[in-house]
Amino acid sequence: PTPGAPRPVSGGARLAPRKLRLFGRAVELPESLVARHWVDRRTADHWARLYGMDFLALCDAGRDRSPAFTVKAEDAAHWRFLTASTELIEIDLAREPAFPLESNRTAMVTAPGTLSGIVVFWELDLDSETRLSTDPASCRPDCSWGTAVWAMADRPSVRVGQPVQMTFRYAAPRSFASVRPAADGASRP
Repeated sequence: PTPGAPRPVSGGARLAPRKLRLFGRAVELPESLVARHWVDRRTADHWARLYGMDFLALCDAGRDRSPAFTVKAEDAAHWRFLTASTELIEIDLAREPAFPLESNRTAMVTAPGTLSGIVVFWELDLDSETRLSTDPASCRPDCSWGTAVWAMADRPSVRVGQPVQMTFRYAAPRSFASVRPAADGASRP
């Protein structure tokens, strides 16, 4: 081979991660991003003024769902994180997981703000010393993996020390995540 050129891999080497962990973090989404994915009363009223039609039915149509989308990790890194990373699910990749994968975790608010969404990212343990992560807070700007985001219909204000409930469910091929203020007396993480 030419000096400095990549060497061919011999023996059919493969990368087999040992463990996969999914994490969630409550976030305050930029209003411009929420507006691109959700029709709220303000947007419906704006369209009504522009087009002379009633768009309120679109607000009701989206009430029962949380828009899910993917953004670049670099973009999500600039959002206001309201909680620390909270482990949602851990999968030992030496065993076949039982589906659906579900979790319900309580996290504490670490920064005040508007609870408008949850980001979900993953970490892979490649061996006892090497970890690959898509955490927006620590990804390099050239990270090619996207960050999964779910926006919430109700966007309440939260305060430091307030518990929030994170829910995650994966049943191939769909996943769902949500975050909301925890009910009084909710268990701590």
